[in-house]
Amino acid sequence: MKIQHYLLTPLLVANMAIFSERTFAFDFKFGANEKVLLNDDFDSQGEWQLPTNVKIESGYLIPESDFQTASLNLDDLGIGPLSPTEGAINLYWSAIFPDGAHRERNAYIPALQYAENPVFCWNGKGGDEAVVVIEEDGFSCPTDLRQVEENAELRAWLRPQTRIQKLPTRLYVDPDFTPGVEPEERDPSEFAFLTFNSQPNPVTDYRMRIEQIGEQVEVELSFFNNNDEWESIGDRLVVDSSQWRYVAGQNEDGTYNYGIEESVTFESINILLRKLNSAEATKIDAIALTQEKIFDSKSVPEPTSVFSLLAAGALGIVRWNRQKK
Repeated sequence: MKIQHYLLTPLLVANMAIFSERTFAFDFKFGANEKVLLNDDFDSQGEWQLPTNVKIESGYLIPESDFQTASLNLDDLGIGPLSPTEGAINLYWSAIFPDGAHRERNAYIPALQYAENPVFCWNGKGGDEAVVVIEEDGFSCPTDLRQVEENAELRAWLRPQTRIQKLPTRLYVDPDFTPGVEPEERDPSEFAFLTFNSQPNPVTDYRMRIEQIGEQVEVELSFFNNNDEWESIGDRLVVDSSQWRYVAGQNEDGTYNYGIEESVTFESINILLRKLNSAEATKIDAIALTQEKIFDSKSVPEPTSVFSLLAAGALGIVRWNRQKK
């Protein structure tokens, strides 16, 4: 019996690792096979690159003005660019809409950056009135324009709702900074996007999961429901390898030249924050990043094989003990 006890203990431990309950950390529920790379509750700035009008206060990341982007370079964390070919990637975040949030400017966008674009100058008006100029060496934006750096990203766009106005949630690949151009207005064969129904404002915890399947990447957007489970919001966004486009240049007529990231990797976490001047800002109070382990089925014996090996080992030890006697 003592021999059996020592032999079976590793198997019991393995089963506990596989079937154990998931645990909470900063209000996120991670899977047993997820390696946690980042779990930040904004108790300090850390490695985040914050523009002048974004601050961390009382554990919240909040903007003081419109169109502010907080960035975290994965190289600065010692993680390096992440590839979905090495395991599914999960971006978690928790955000709180202010009381009375119902306008587009209360929206926020968490994103994973996959390519770097040139810097633009923009007049901030959007639509047809926008003036966009790619910055060149030694060039600075005129005083009536502001400099905008918006790199190619995989985005989730969360918008507030009221009884009257329900703005949709979006999940899409965004290749550039194009004022006034909505994702639905792009050619879907070139730029993948999905539009979901508006999510209730009380929902605070979300997850964007990126998984490589064959030559495509599938992205699923989920929220943490009242049953303490991650629930998918809708269909998966399917991105072909040719759709990871980024801005490579701009023509005189304002149209863009695109490059393609043939082997996509994610380099930074970016959060674009918006703020309606007459209302409290949307608050981001936690963010996490994980990558799931890939298990090789050939290296894991079937349960029957494990028991066969244990039984054979136990039988061998018993026979050896009898021979000694």
